Amino acid sequence: MRASSQVIGNFKQCPLCQDWFSDQDIFSGPSIKPIGMLLDPAFLDISMYFFNHASDGCWTTFTINVEKFTHFLEEPIIRESNTLSASCEGHCFNLSDTGECSQTCKWAPFRRLLRAMLEIRNLSKSQIEDIVKR
Repeated sequence: MRASSQVIGNFKQCPLCQDWFSDQDIFSGPSIKPIGMLLDPAFLDISMYFFNHASDGCWTTFTINVEKFTHFLEEPIIRESNTLSASCEGHCFNLSDTGECSQTCKWAPFRRLLRAMLEIRNLSKSQIEDIVKR
């Protein structure tokens, strides 16, 4: 995962309490909890990350289009999607499935980024700062 050295203010606004989150809040903020990633079966070209805003008085779920995170990826994104092919592992159709996709697919790099967002919550504050400063 690559994070920009400059924090992007106003990256996402909570739909309930109207708090604004920076990209750094989304990656490592204590009140933001990644839930998973879901590909819309009706629109196979749209995939969303789901988060909980775990804050007193809020506790809402919100989404962000995964393509808003493209600049955080360290790998290229291919145009082709293996979605619904025989080799598709189906991870993107189950929100609670946070497993990594081993396929060559447009959505696989975003799944790996989701895994990084989940794992970053288990790191120390200094380890997180080292990653975000890269």
